[in-house]
Amino acid sequence: MLNINKLFLSVLVGLLLLYGCQKIAEDKIPPVILLKGQNPATVLLGCSYTDPGAVVKDDQTAAPTLTVEGNVNPDSTGVYYLDYTAVDADSNVATMRRQVIVQPIDLERYAGTFTVTDTLIFIPRRITSYTSIITLFMSDPRTYSVANFNNFGNHFKVLFAPDSSGTFLVDYSFADTVVTGTGYTFCDNSGFNITYKVDISDTITERHKTTYR
Repeated sequence: MLNINKLFLSVLVGLLLLYGCQKIAEDKIPPVILLKGQNPATVLLGCSYTDPGAVVKDDQTAAPTLTVEGNVNPDSTGVYYLDYTAVDADSNVATMRRQVIVQPIDLERYAGTFTVTDTLIFIPRRITSYTSIITLFMSDPRTYSVANFNNFGNHFKVLFAPDSSGTFLVDYSFADTVVTGTGYTFCDNSGFNITYKVDISDTITERHKTTYR
């Protein structure tokens, strides 16, 4: 009977040691953090930023905890960091960092050919579509030359605000026509919008809203 007890104890100790060795081996394996989206990521000044998050993979049954520290201020240019930390059931830790760059509007991205939707504000059914060619001049301040503006076949210049935040001013005179207004670029880089008025004469004023995409 004594020998049987010794054998049982030996087997039990062996199993515990084996389990302990396996447990120690598992404790050394940290989780893996896979960032969604881009890294580094960029966001235009004045546009919103939403963190796409991350996926955590681990060989433990219990899901690891994931925390994120840091913040991004899209209203101030600069480099920001988001730090991800994952901890599994065995207290193994994994870290990952995302760099987020808030940058001014790059006006060069809006040079090219655009399809324009032009709406006469006071007459909502008066909608026209045409093509405009946008040329950027490296002046100070930078200016846009827009060919075929308002389907007149003429040119005008858009003066962008010096902070390059995406807001710009329209100020152009052509013969007896005066064009003034404001606009903004789209945060998804797809184009820009202009709301403006055209003083054709002392008594005639048109108000337009155009979308360049």
